[in-house]
Amino acid sequence: MPREATKNLIENISKEMEEGASPGGALIVRCLGDNFKESTKFQWGFFAEHSSPRVNFKTIYDIASITKLYTTALIIELLDRKQLSLNTVCAEFLLNFGDSQLTLFDLLTHRAKFGLKLSEVRAQYGEDFPSFIFDEVKPPKSPTEGVFYENINFIYLGRVIEIILNKPLASCFTSFFERNGLQNTYLGTSNQKDFYSPPTEKGEGMIVQNITHDESARLFGGIAGNAGIFASVEDLVRFGSLWLELTLSSGKDLKNLVFKNYSKDPLLGQGLGWWCRIPGREGITEGVFSHSGYTGCLLAVHPKSSVVVGFTCNRTWFGRGNTKHYKIWELIVDYLQTYNE
Repeated sequence: MPREATKNLIENISKEMEEGASPGGALIVRCLGDNFKESTKFQWGFFAEHSSPRVNFKTIYDIASITKLYTTALIIELLDRKQLSLNTVCAEFLLNFGDSQLTLFDLLTHRAKFGLKLSEVRAQYGEDFPSFIFDEVKPPKSPTEGVFYENINFIYLGRVIEIILNKPLASCFTSFFERNGLQNTYLGTSNQKDFYSPPTEKGEGMIVQNITHDESARLFGGIAGNAGIFASVEDLVRFGSLWLELTLSSGKDLKNLVFKNYSKDPLLGQGLGWWCRIPGREGITEGVFSHSGYTGCLLAVHPKSSVVVGFTCNRTWFGRGNTKHYKIWELIVDYLQTYNE
C-alpha cells in the first residue's frame, strides 16, 4: 500500500475542496488484498452552506451516472443465470428496435449512436418522454466503429431488466441492494422521506434535494437505467468491492469479462459499463477503471491490485459549470496508477 501516496492524495483533494470543488464530500480508499486490511477515510465540509449539516461517511449523495454500473451489475447477474448473453439482440425485448441488430454488448459499451439530445426531447414531450423513448425512437441498425457515450443506452438496458425480471426497475435495484448488504443505498424517487441528502442544485425557484438530479430519470419516476441511485461513500466502495471479489458472478472470469478495453480506439478505453478514462482528460487510465457522476462523484478500481476508491460530493451546488471536481478525479486516477509500479 503506497501510504505516502495516500497521504498526498488526501492533502491534494483537501486543497481542491477548499478552492470550491464542492461544499463537502467524502473519500474512502479500500485495498482488498492481504497486504492491507484497513480502509483510509477522509471527509470534508458541509451539505451546502456552513450552517447546514456536516458531511460524514454515511451521508447519502446522488451518484448520478454511476447508476449505470448498478444497471451493468444486474445485467451481469442475468448473464450468469444464462437468461441473457452479450450477443442478445435488443429487438428480442424492445419492440421499437425493429430490425436493428444492436446487441446488449453494443449498449453496454456505448456503440449505438442514437444522436438524440434528450434535453430537447424532454422539452418537446414532457410527461410523454418515456413513451417516446420506448415507442417512437428508431435505433441505428448496426453498431458504430467508435464509442459514443449516451444515456439512452442504459435507459434501454434498464427496460430489458424490467422485462426479464417482470417487475419495475426500482424493485430490481432495491432487491440488489438488500442481497448485497447495501444498507445506505436508495432511489431518488418522489418519496423524500426515505433519506436525507445534500442538495444538488438550486435554481428556478426550487432546490433539488432527495430526488434525482437527472431530468430524464425524474420523468421515469426518479430512477432509470442511467441515473437515480443515491449512496453513501461507504456503500459506494462496498459496491465497487463486489466487482473485485467476484461476488456478482459464479464464474471465475468476471474481471476478464468486465475489465477490458473493448474499444478499437486506444484512446477511448471502454469496459462493460466501466471506463478506463475520465472526463476532462484525454487518453486512457492504464490499469484503472472508473465511472463518474454528473454531480461530481467517482467510483474507481484497480483490478490487478484489488483497490477501490469511492468519492462523493455535490459539486453542482456551485453551478453546473463548476468543473473543479475534474482535478479531484485526476488525482484519484493518478493515485491508483501508482499501483502499476
